[in-house]
Amino acid sequence: MTSHPEWGTRTKATEAATAFSAQIKNRYVLITGLTRNSLGEAAALAIAAQGPALLILASRTPANLDYVAREIASVRPSTAVATVQLDLLSQASVRRAAAAIRRLAPRLDVLVNNAGVMTRARRTSPEGIEAQFAINHVGPDLDEEGNAAIAGTAKDWKSPDEGASTVIVAAFDPALNEPSGSFLSDCQFYEPPPYATDPEIADRLWSLSEDLVKEKFDLPSKL
Repeated sequence: MTSHPEWGTRTKATEAATAFSAQIKNRYVLITGLTRNSLGEAAALAIAAQGPALLILASRTPANLDYVAREIASVRPSTAVATVQLDLLSQASVRRAAAAIRRLAPRLDVLVNNAGVMTRARRTSPEGIEAQFAINHVGPDLDEEGNAAIAGTAKDWKSPDEGASTVIVAAFDPALNEPSGSFLSDCQFYEPPPYATDPEIADRLWSLSEDLVKEKFDLPSKL
């Protein structure tokens, strides 16, 4: 059970961040995928209000980074904010960003992999990897992103502040310190489909990821 079982669809990220203020204060936090009026921006604003030691914003587009940084400064000027250009489609960019982040912070306490894409047009990364797989999985893995049809895909719409609340719970709720690899929806634990927790599929994905980035990583015996 999460710390706040009463939270749900309409819970806001700002409310969740206020509740977990002690877990956010003086932490080093990195958020990827910052755009205007997005879940990433909403999460960043909520976290910034609680006084992290450093909030690092990482995104492909400098203009988006500057915009979100200015928004944070307008509501919480005392919060330390740094920006890093990061294109998850490019492994070279991921490695450069990782080096820059190591120079900015002595450690990372929380990493919010918010960046992702969903596109119908097929394209590949500079390394020849299909773009959606490269951005949504390989990049974050290496770092350690008709109206009638759309209307039928969700029970109801959320504001960015509401949409980002589960991110805050996942990142800072102390009730999640023990279980690892938890799935959350609307701020509560969610039972994933069997394939999402299949260890054989996980091993295959791990091996494929190592092959694609041409680097070996130690596989944790317990997550």
